[in-house]
Amino acid sequence: MLAQSESEVIQSIFALSGITREKVLAVLDKMLMDHARPALISWTIEQMSLSTGIKKEYLDKHVLKDPRMKQFERRNNGNGLRIWMYEGSFEALREILNEWD
Repeated sequence: MLAQSESEVIQSIFALSGITREKVLAVLDKMLMDHARPALISWTIEQMSLSTGIKKEYLDKHVLKDPRMKQFERRNNGNGLRIWMYEGSFEALREILNEWD
């Protein structure tokens, strides 16, 4: 544990460098999210439903028809399978959900 004076010196150095508590927490949060999230290439509507807690029917009717999501959709016409490329659709889904009241 740092002594009070050491802590104050470190905080002063950070402040002079423009490093704030908020910036440090934002970087740590991003690192945590990047490492906690599974490395997925694609995901299905079932996986989206489990991740968001939104029923598949609602996702299909209201969210997946959004052009921001449609661009990441891939279909296998032979068996009707639909998947969404994970990276892009995850960010699009976040944007859509952030627009909700």
